[in-house]
Amino acid sequence: MVGISVDPQYEREDVQKKTFSKWINSQLAKKKLEPVTDLFFDLRDGSKLLALLEVLTNKPCKKEKGRMRVHHLNNVSNALLILRQYNIKLVNINNNDIVDGNPKLTLGLVWSIILHWQVQDVLKDIMTEAKQTNLEKTLLAWCRQMTQGYEGVDIRNFTTSWTDGLAFIALIHKFEPELFDFEKQLHKPPPQRLEYAFKLAHKYLSIDRLLDPEDVNTTHPDKKSIMTYVMCLFQALPHDTVDMMFADPSATPATVKRKQAPDAARPTRPSSFLSSGSGVDINTYSTILEEVLGWLQDAGARLEEAGDAPDDLAAVKQRFRAHEAYMEELTERKADIFEVLDEGKRLLGEKVTPEEEAEIREQMRLLTLRWEELRQRAVDKQTELQSRLAQVQLSAMTALRAWLTGMENRISLTAPLGPTLAALPAQADEHAQLAAEVDLWRPRVTELFDVLVVEDDAEDSEFANLEDHLSVLSERWNFTLSWTDERSQHVALLQRHWPRLHEQLALLKDWVDSQEARLKAMEADPTTEQRQLQEQCRQVQELQSQMESWHGQFALLQDLSNEVQACLEADSPAQDDITQRMEDVKDRWDCLVQIIEAQSLRLQRGGMEVRSRVASSTDDVGAPGGAKKRRVESANAHNDFMTALHDFTQWSLAARGSMEPADRDAEQQLAALGRLTDEVAARQADVDEVRRLAARLCRGFQQRGERDDVLRKVERVEADYQDLRRLVTERRDRAEYLLDEAAFYQELGELSRLVDQYLSWLDGRRLRPGNRMTVLRECKERLEQMQRDEERVTAMANKAKDLISLGQGDEEQVEADVDVFLQKWETVMNKITELETEVSNRQPERPARFLEAVEALRTWVAELHGALLGEPFVVRTAADMEAQLDKYKELQTEMESQQASRDFVNSSGQELVAAGDAQLMDQLDELNQRWGAAAALLADRMAKLEQAIFDSYQYQTEGEGVETWLREVEELLAEPVAEGDAPALTAQLEQSDGLLRDICTLRPTLESVCRTGERLRGSAEPALRQQLTDRGESAVPADRPLEEERQLAELVTEVEQQLPSDAAVTTLGQLHDRQQLLAKLAARLQEGEPRHQLLIRHGGGAADQEAPASCGRWQQLTATLAARADACQQAVANYDQFKKLTFAENSWLDRLEKKLARSPQQAADAEEISAELDELEAYIHNHPAERIPQLRALAEQLVSAGVLCDEVRADRDHIVDRWRRYSDTELSADFSTAERLLRQLAEQAQQYLADGRAPAARRLQDQVDVLQDTYAEVRGEYARCQRPEDLEPRLTAVAERLAGVEREAADAEQDTAEPERIQQQMDRCLHLYQLLSELKPEVEYVIRTGRKAVEDTAWDQPEQLTARLDRLKALYNQLGCRIPEAKSGLEWRLRAAQRLPPLEQWLTEAADELAACEARGDGAQCNLS
Repeated sequence: MVGISVDPQYEREDVQKKTFSKWINSQLAKKKLEPVTDLFFDLRDGSKLLALLEVLTNKPCKKEKGRMRVHHLNNVSNALLILRQYNIKLVNINNNDIVDGNPKLTLGLVWSIILHWQVQDVLKDIMTEAKQTNLEKTLLAWCRQMTQGYEGVDIRNFTTSWTDGLAFIALIHKFEPELFDFEKQLHKPPPQRLEYAFKLAHKYLSIDRLLDPEDVNTTHPDKKSIMTYVMCLFQALPHDTVDMMFADPSATPATVKRKQAPDAARPTRPSSFLSSGSGVDINTYSTILEEVLGWLQDAGARLEEAGDAPDDLAAVKQRFRAHEAYMEELTERKADIFEVLDEGKRLLGEKVTPEEEAEIREQMRLLTLRWEELRQRAVDKQTELQSRLAQVQLSAMTALRAWLTGMENRISLTAPLGPTLAALPAQADEHAQLAAEVDLWRPRVTELFDVLVVEDDAEDSEFANLEDHLSVLSERWNFTLSWTDERSQHVALLQRHWPRLHEQLALLKDWVDSQEARLKAMEADPTTEQRQLQEQCRQVQELQSQMESWHGQFALLQDLSNEVQACLEADSPAQDDITQRMEDVKDRWDCLVQIIEAQSLRLQRGGMEVRSRVASSTDDVGAPGGAKKRRVESANAHNDFMTALHDFTQWSLAARGSMEPADRDAEQQLAALGRLTDEVAARQADVDEVRRLAARLCRGFQQRGERDDVLRKVERVEADYQDLRRLVTERRDRAEYLLDEAAFYQELGELSRLVDQYLSWLDGRRLRPGNRMTVLRECKERLEQMQRDEERVTAMANKAKDLISLGQGDEEQVEADVDVFLQKWETVMNKITELETEVSNRQPERPARFLEAVEALRTWVAELHGALLGEPFVVRTAADMEAQLDKYKELQTEMESQQASRDFVNSSGQELVAAGDAQLMDQLDELNQRWGAAAALLADRMAKLEQAIFDSYQYQTEGEGVETWLREVEELLAEPVAEGDAPALTAQLEQSDGLLRDICTLRPTLESVCRTGERLRGSAEPALRQQLTDRGESAVPADRPLEEERQLAELVTEVEQQLPSDAAVTTLGQLHDRQQLLAKLAARLQEGEPRHQLLIRHGGGAADQEAPASCGRWQQLTATLAARADACQQAVANYDQFKKLTFAENSWLDRLEKKLARSPQQAADAEEISAELDELEAYIHNHPAERIPQLRALAEQLVSAGVLCDEVRADRDHIVDRWRRYSDTELSADFSTAERLLRQLAEQAQQYLADGRAPAARRLQDQVDVLQDTYAEVRGEYARCQRPEDLEPRLTAVAERLAGVEREAADAEQDTAEPERIQQQMDRCLHLYQLLSELKPEVEYVIRTGRKAVEDTAWDQPEQLTARLDRLKALYNQLGCRIPEAKSGLEWRLRAAQRLPPLEQWLTEAADELAACEARGDGAQCNLS
């Protein structure tokens, strides 16, 4: 926008931008991510925003890497979705605003993130629920509490209280007093203090410099920036407790101290046993009791003195807050009351006289009665004050609404200012009355808006929408206030400038008229006389001087006219009147200038020296077209701007009025708000037009004040538009919430009626002998129906969670309604299930005939199965196999005759199963499976025999034919060659050609004979196998092994090429594909079995031994395929078993979660608590103890085999985490609650006995004893379940491995002088060191798990386990020191051993040289160098 000057708002925006950018960079630096340079630009694509959320949430956030706007919008949408998942409310912020770089909304988004992760995460651990409602007050209370007593430090806010730097200095000095002298800092200027504080915080507290001194030492410091930095100080400094009495900025430190002192008028707290915890005697107890009764009497008197609730809103609020303090006092005293009563119970348990016992009981009864009476009166008074406050609020709102309606009507009927100056005084008086009336309402409205909003429980209460009404009234009041203030400014400006403009224009016009008359008289009497010419010259020069002084008034007149016209309506007649008068004056001025110029030329021709140029009215306008054009354009721009401003204001007022809550349902209201939302979006163009017209108007202004006034109007328009958008969005969200809430309760009502029907059916259904199957069928039908309705129940519960997360209604009521329904739903389902179980457990009686038939059929099937298995399939002679086949056919005929008995058993059994004999189904399935297995085995044997008989006859027939042909060939080859006999040679040659043709023809037959013989030989008995082998070898051609070897080699190569790699399997489909491929390759490889057997018997047929090599490859590949197929099959079986165990454990944990959700606090007496514990005990007892270890073992096997590692680990960790979470938290909490309830019941039994109700006391004590026994059993079972199943095997395994390391370390430490041996020992030490590193996580896990098991008393012999863990830890530490020391010693020994051989060689050579010298007799001259 043209001409906008820097104001405090934009200055604060720049400070926020810099501070927030530094905070974001400090978070991104934790993971060494790229920092933010321009906050508004860098967050537009959403990538930096998602990176920030990754750091804050410690979770990965998916980003889109595209550069188009749609990718940026999706990234920002994902970021906003993550923020909503963390319950961060984003008001009027959407992805388009962030992508467009909207400064205000971008800063608002970052501030919301800082509030959640920098403020709430730190404060939530030390703040109570009451304090969490106002984080700013809590932070302010901490600052005031920590700086109490420091000279010159009085923190009242997060803006001006920090500008001098003393507050920062005091906070740091409070916790680090040794760093500097606080007194010296008092005499330094504020910038130096701030710089010093920021440096100290950065150096000693590791707080980034989010602020600079010039950001704080300013007239208008930014509140959010200072809060962000103070929050970092809060996080870095101790903050265990925060006293909220310091949150009142109006309280001085001395005042705070007075609040901490006990009230003199308040009875002191009994200190004899209440403070020390020791018992008292009966006299002291009576004294304390009298003090407490006296306080109760005083508190009751103070409650009576309060009187009835007043009618004035301020008085009601004051009374309500005073009563809140009274209720807090009652809460504090409640502990004293109960301690006194507990001490009385303790005294009754001691030896007291009957009179003392009666006195104590009477005192306790009186104390209880008075306390309950006072508490009930206080609650009633609080309810009365709440109701009265709501009524007074509603009455005040009604009065304000009526006044606003009348005021809006008056505003709409108020005439524009003007159109004449004469009408202005009356309009000023009228507006003064209106402004006075508004000022009269100001304190009342302020008091009304500063109310305590009371929410009534009833949805149709007249107070239910109190907050919505207040919001709408606030918008209407703000509009009325802004209109009144704006009109007051306009009236004041017109009263100040319009009369002055009128007067100045009149003076200038009169002066111009008089001078024009003088010049015209001079022009009418031209003269040539020198004296007269000099006089006229003097007059002209004097007039020129006067015109120069008057010319300076034109700028003032122009400013005055602009000021006046800016305060008038665009269509006011005064606009044209002022413009016309200005034009007339300027035209008369220009005419006067022309006359002076003409007279100056005449005088110059007469020899006079005079200026001929006089400033005209257009000399201050540089643009072509002159002053008139500029003034017309300025007036048009002003009119257009005011028209657009008026139209927008009228529309805004109408839109706010249309949002006033009316008597219409939420659906109609949502439709109206939807139309209004579209209308608001369409009005964005009007706001842009106002902004454009303002820029156009500002270009024509010369004075800064005029531009500032226009800019203020534009800012009000933009703020009004944004506020209206926010208001519409809030109203629409509220209407959508009401619709969702209505739909939720409608669904809840339907499901509740369904549950009531089930309850009615349960109440009217009783099990009788004749209706057992009917009840069972109805139970199944209702359970199936409830299972189908589980989706509706889940959806309804999720809808409730969504409603609660929105926080726009009665979240506690919604949550309570859902909890009640879910508990009722589960109760009904459990009862129907129990009824079904009861009915199913009543087994019908089985007929004797049926039992005899089952037993006979089972015996016959077992005999048949045994006979078939006892006589394995073996190939014999054809006659023997035909005899065996006939035997099997007889068995098949007998089996067909037994089919009638089987049909009878199945039909009768199905009837018994339908009658409820569930166990019989498994028996029938087993019998049918054995029948089917026997039938399949018999059919398989018969098929094999038939095939073997066929192969035997075929082999015999084809073999005899081949043998006959071979004999004929041998006879032919035995004939001598007919040398010299041409006809005979020709005949022999023809016989040879025929023989060759026979060889080609008989080769397939020969190969078929060989294959058939191989099949028969594989299952033949020994004697027959030898005969087939001898007969087959005689028929094998000489070149057959070579060909078979080549084909076998090609087959092995083909299978090896198709063999899959050992890469990890990531999907179940890959696992099944690998299993199928391995099975296919195994079948393909088995096709080479006959060739392999042939080559084994005959060798390669040559000397090169190729055939045995191929056979070895075939055998190795066969074994490899079998091993991998078994491993793959085992992996599939393990994965299936793992998924079954995972599903079963998740289902068990889900049911456990539902059972734990039913708190024992809902039980009314000992019987119900006992029932709850019995049910929990039975459920925990039925949990298979081996399931978790099995699941872990299967997971380890699958991961080690590289099968679906990520999925298996995730499922395993999820199961283990859930089990540990429930084991460590939920069950422990329930056990604590159960113990507390048991103590209360025991105390109640003692109370019954003390009151003389001995029978009731005995009954209750018996129930408590039974309950305690049951609880002890449940607790013991729980302890056994808590025991880590894998601890013992893992402890044993790691101990054995460490023992092995110790043995190997001893071997590595043996002395040796050989370098090779030392090097081997060093390699062994390195291996052992690496092995210890690998064992470290396992050792730490075993020790940590074992310690926890001892702490949780989950181990039978904790002392023994502790000793084992200590020995394990000591051994690991010993080895950790021993092996590096051994490695260092070996390195030294290796270096020494490497230097020893040269020394030994030199010694040997020296000895030889000495011996030679001695032999020569010249030992003195030997050279040993």
